[in-house]
Amino acid sequence: MKKAKTAQKAKKQKKPQTLAGKIIKTVLSGIAALVIIFSLFSLDGVISPYKRMISSLAGGYKQSWDNSKVDATGLDLEYNKPDFSKNDIASAESALSKQISDEGTVLLKNDGLMPFNPGTKFSFFGSSSFGSTSLLTSVLGGEGADLKTAFESAGLAVNDQLLEFYQKGAGSKYNLGAGSIGFGANEDFAINECPLSVVLSEEGLAESFKGTVPVYVMKRIAGEGRDAPRSMYNHTLVKEDQALNYFEPNSTEREILKHLNDNYPGIVLVVNSNYALPLGWVSEYENIKAVLFAPSMNSLGDIFAGNANPSGRTVDTFAANLLDSPAAQNYGDYAYLNPDGTQTKYNYVTYQEGIYVGYKYYETRYEDIVLDQGNPGDFKYDDEVVYPFGFGLSYTDFEWSGFSVSNPNNNNEDFLVSLEVKNTGAVAGKDVVEIYAQSPYTDYDRENGVEKPAVSLVAFAKTSNLLPGESETVTASFRREQLKSYDSKNAKTFILEPGTYYITAGKDAHSAVNNILASKGKTVSGNSDLVAAYEPGLTEIDMTYSRDSFSGAEITNLFDEAAGDAKYLSRNDWIGTFPSHDGQVTSIISTWGNEINGT
Repeated sequence: MKKAKTAQKAKKQKKPQTLAGKIIKTVLSGIAALVIIFSLFSLDGVISPYKRMISSLAGGYKQSWDNSKVDATGLDLEYNKPDFSKNDIASAESALSKQISDEGTVLLKNDGLMPFNPGTKFSFFGSSSFGSTSLLTSVLGGEGADLKTAFESAGLAVNDQLLEFYQKGAGSKYNLGAGSIGFGANEDFAINECPLSVVLSEEGLAESFKGTVPVYVMKRIAGEGRDAPRSMYNHTLVKEDQALNYFEPNSTEREILKHLNDNYPGIVLVVNSNYALPLGWVSEYENIKAVLFAPSMNSLGDIFAGNANPSGRTVDTFAANLLDSPAAQNYGDYAYLNPDGTQTKYNYVTYQEGIYVGYKYYETRYEDIVLDQGNPGDFKYDDEVVYPFGFGLSYTDFEWSGFSVSNPNNNNEDFLVSLEVKNTGAVAGKDVVEIYAQSPYTDYDRENGVEKPAVSLVAFAKTSNLLPGESETVTASFRREQLKSYDSKNAKTFILEPGTYYITAGKDAHSAVNNILASKGKTVSGNSDLVAAYEPGLTEIDMTYSRDSFSGAEITNLFDEAAGDAKYLSRNDWIGTFPSHDGQVTSIISTWGNEINGT
């Protein structure tokens, strides 16, 4: 079974704004749709058999049918007419793909290196930059465009000799494995990077690097039906790499990175992957001055040149080590048995981490460290998280002011957040405003096992392209029901409790938590001006969310008899409930989901 995957001195602060009786419904702006489609486009090189499905979702594939008929009531059934004709659908798809790529690329790090001046020449290192399995070799919606074309069109240059080496020369013999094959029936997760010795032994190739900016492309892929390998034991013959996991750089990749770091003052790392990689190791290479998370290459040329300003945000937490998370502790090769005790080919996962996945784990445990509650141990946020959920940089700067939360319909259910965003930098760009909410973690919750994260994302919005000095009022809405929590032991349904709720605007999940902590008087790098407090006016627990708003069906526990005896992670006792491995250690070596010795 696959597992989806992520005491401080008090200081007097300005009191948060108060808000009488309101909250929640996410504004599903157009950017939400773009993020979804962007994710689909970014998988092009991995899931080419599904292009028709992807194209259909994006509007590129049309199935014809006779829609000229009407039903018995005479109503016209022609309700889904296409927005584009056959003649202009290709150009429309190309423009949409470019927009998605422009706004979906995430600038993770930039120590003054990017963007680059016209005419700058780049040397792309790594088999994944131009190899046959690279997502960088084609542009969805384009006609045969490639990385070289994209950069030259943006007024930049590419080292053709190095390109030729990876495409047709000795470097072409090295390619990243295809990952999961045949819906998990087979797998090839070999990294197979071209060794530095092969690169440097090519006659005259090293000379071509002079006067260029090195770019290293690190790529990882996924696959349907099988998890990425926790151990590389079965995927490499290099002994020192066998104990590594698939997500971290292996010895060959590190050798190349060290060579670049020792010889060039400014390196760009392009992470070409459809999921977050642990990037804690980047700090070991001081000359990696810029990091881009680019699942699609469509905009790389324009972003490097500054023609497009990256405005994407992370949709996962980029942890320093993925395997330190609670979700990874029981992620292994745990097999179901037949009635006679023999092992089946099917596996299970016990989700002992509960709701504490991704930012809801890292940010909640961080808050409990600051508040000195819940037996949080020696958890150090900065050692655990490299880039938080919702993080992303820009080539310009933005200033936020005028934060407010209101109840426009005066019904205690609909809430509107407003914020003024001003571009205070030197170039045009778009900013993202993320709205987070915190529900009170009460004694009732501790006694009844109701788990609540420090913050939950309830809405977000993106500005238009703001010129330097230009401002825009950004609004986002949400509904009060988004503050509810599930009580599986006592009420056995969704509940809303009395207490103080906090709403804040954050640049990312971590800044949101710090804003709320600042409003509580803690000495952290937060801004209490971006926080509003809300009191729902309840004297007892509200269980009005116990029925589905659409069908009217009762919402309650359905499988209590299947609960078992697993202990789930609780913020009431982080150390005492932290997940541990299921099963028993065996001699089986099955490395796709477990450590080398297997369980």
